[in-house]
Amino acid sequence: MNVVEIPLPLLCSELSSVSFLSCISQEELEALAQFSQLCSFDEGEVLIAEGTINVNFYILMSGSLEVVKQGKWNKRVHIATLRNHASVGESALLEDELSTATVSAAEDSIVLILSRGQFKKYINAYPKAGLVMMTYIVFSLLQKLRSANEELADERSMEFAQEYLSAMVDMFQPDENSEQATDRPDEKSN
Repeated sequence: MNVVEIPLPLLCSELSSVSFLSCISQEELEALAQFSQLCSFDEGEVLIAEGTINVNFYILMSGSLEVVKQGKWNKRVHIATLRNHASVGESALLEDELSTATVSAAEDSIVLILSRGQFKKYINAYPKAGLVMMTYIVFSLLQKLRSANEELADERSMEFAQEYLSAMVDMFQPDENSEQATDRPDEKSN
């Protein structure tokens, strides 16, 4: 990770193109730029590691990020690829909790980072902008919850169907207690 220095007007222009920041005033955008840090991440570099406490909120300005979760049997499960202006780490602004997935740069990327401490200072100094950001965070977390619920429901319905498939396969397995016929119906015994 390297800090990226760009002129404030250019950064504010970029920030204003982020959908949830588009209704924040120029003054509030300038302050947000000063409360946060713009950083570059090389491809493969980890922003958030699953199982660690993260205290930062990230807004992807360019590039892409990969979200991966450790699944059953230590298998890496691809959750999402985030593109320009996506955000991640919303819950980190609210409380200490272990990260549920690993987020890394899928390619060289530029990310705006806002720490929990700076976020608190920002929303206290700029309550209207803070309300906009908190509303976005709530809606973002609700969307992620809905998506997780849908995936869980799909997985459970697949598990249910898997039970039927297993039962069907078991029906066609030779029963150890019965005689196993080796003759075919068209063959006659002598």
